[in-house]
Amino acid sequence: MPNSSILDRAIKNITPGIKTAIHINLSEGCVCAQQDKVSLLQRDGHFFRGYISLLLLSIIRKKEFEEQVYAEICAQIKAVTRNMPSDYKIRVDGHVHVHMIPGVFLAMCRALRDSGHEVEHIRFSAETISIYLKTPQIWKFILPINIVKTLITKFFSLIDKRILKQYGYEDKIGLFYGLGFAGKMHGEHVRIILDKYIEHAHREHKSLEVLFHPGGIQNGESFLSSCPDSYKKYYTSDDRIQEAKMVKRLYDIGY
Repeated sequence: MPNSSILDRAIKNITPGIKTAIHINLSEGCVCAQQDKVSLLQRDGHFFRGYISLLLLSIIRKKEFEEQVYAEICAQIKAVTRNMPSDYKIRVDGHVHVHMIPGVFLAMCRALRDSGHEVEHIRFSAETISIYLKTPQIWKFILPINIVKTLITKFFSLIDKRILKQYGYEDKIGLFYGLGFAGKMHGEHVRIILDKYIEHAHREHKSLEVLFHPGGIQNGESFLSSCPDSYKKYYTSDDRIQEAKMVKRLYDIGY
């Protein structure tokens, strides 16, 4: 995350050849922009709003919200790119997929354009719902909350596609898989849908981004400042360990 206190050290430890992305964060930790420029987003220098709160702000205080999000995303991009080569190509996504909220997505695309760096990839967290609908044997593994998240994000993607076209970033996205089983990306059902996504990507001649969370916070390690309790429970969940094992298993069998 760009607002992590160990960002500089993390960048120095990046394994050569591995592509990394700027993980836009508007939900926890310290702000990167000047506090007076992001008054809607922070309290005492820390983010405090959840997804729904940010969404409502993007509607009822649209212009002010977009300007402040733009300022914060610019600061987060700069926090990363200042440590990168001048020809660094930006890949970007969003913490808890907040970047898919249209007001945030618009501000993000504007910030990317003004960054001075080429954009290589933008995570477009819109699942191909038909793949799930045609595979009834996996329905029991989908949590109700993930159905809601998938449908909301899919709806937002219809607006976001127009924004992509406005900024000329239509070719910077690919297919996305991982929201439908978010928090539970382990088990045979994950591989079943993955195989179908791979076939779909080949047919559509598109890249495929698969989202796992194969790591977490261990006992004794510190969280980001102002980390909500709900996030702490998720970061320490055994499911993240199981997702790490799933990634290794897929790698071992040739994915």
